[in-house]
Amino acid sequence: MIGVIQRGEVDFSLAITINPGRLPFMDLARMCESDPIIITSLRPQFLPRYLVITRPFTVNVWIYLVLSVMVWGTSLWLLEKMRSGLTGEKSMTLNRSIFYSWAVVLEDPPPKPPRHITGQMLLGWWLAASLVISAGFRSSLVANLSVQSKTKPIDSYEDLLSQSNWHWGIHDTISGGQPNIRTNDQDPILRKIYEKSESKSIEEGLEKVLEGRYSFLITRTRVRTDIASKYTDKFGRTYIYISKQFYKILSDFGWGFRKGAPYYNLFVSTFLRLIEAGIMDHWIEDSIAARIREIRRERKEAQIDDVTPSIDLSNMFDADELILRTRHMIGIYLVTLFGFLIAVLTFFAEQIIHRYYTQ
Repeated sequence: MIGVIQRGEVDFSLAITINPGRLPFMDLARMCESDPIIITSLRPQFLPRYLVITRPFTVNVWIYLVLSVMVWGTSLWLLEKMRSGLTGEKSMTLNRSIFYSWAVVLEDPPPKPPRHITGQMLLGWWLAASLVISAGFRSSLVANLSVQSKTKPIDSYEDLLSQSNWHWGIHDTISGGQPNIRTNDQDPILRKIYEKSESKSIEEGLEKVLEGRYSFLITRTRVRTDIASKYTDKFGRTYIYISKQFYKILSDFGWGFRKGAPYYNLFVSTFLRLIEAGIMDHWIEDSIAARIREIRRERKEAQIDDVTPSIDLSNMFDADELILRTRHMIGIYLVTLFGFLIAVLTFFAEQIIHRYYTQ
């Protein structure tokens, strides 16, 4: 087609990708942008409610908190031991000082503070730190109970590569039409994405997405049509998530004109007015909506149901709940049960040790 335009056998051609290498042989007028690649995955799901009691702090914060309790309790015990060595008074035991530290964090300290001024100073600073810790925990807990947290969506190639035990595929028209993207791309992230991807049709790719722990790379306009017409229920809800970030592998499309065509400037100005006025975007959206209605009408006439996932995703569309229910308190019950089991095991250990030393 390029040679035909260059020789002047035709006046113009439609749907030509804009390429700097073609500019010496023809005049190009930009018409619309190419369809970018997006990532489809399962929609983010609500995190387990039984972990809501641990969610106010991150894992690192919980570790630092436990270490702080142990360090403060040990410090108080050492001070008591040194003072006992100087005065001969009875000192606090190690387990009692650690439980004292934990009680201060829980805002329920014993009624009798340390008798010496050094221990009282240490207790005062720990009370101030515990006030900040408890206030932060309560406010974060209220926020997590009010608005349920969800899993992190996959919005970029970096998010995709950071997942563990995750697989992905790419639409066969992309991998087949661009065979060099797997080997010639200089970006290490893109090379890794394409090297590990599987070539699949859109039906196979979206079915794998609904099975979980799978993503599918496809052009944005095509997948929007399929998701809205086949994978969306009557309430407008879909299980498939489309990434916010997109990637372009082709240049924009336009019309190619032979050199010296007298109407070239007129077409360029007309295209610019259509693009700047938003008519092109409106036309594309209207075409997609019309195609979606057509497909849904055909599926309804053929009595074909919407595609649903094979795994349980009942918590994906759960509405925000302001009422505390039993499932929100499961974490507290588990912590209580865990503490009870530790106490029982400690009791039996004490009995065994006592009998061993009394024999």
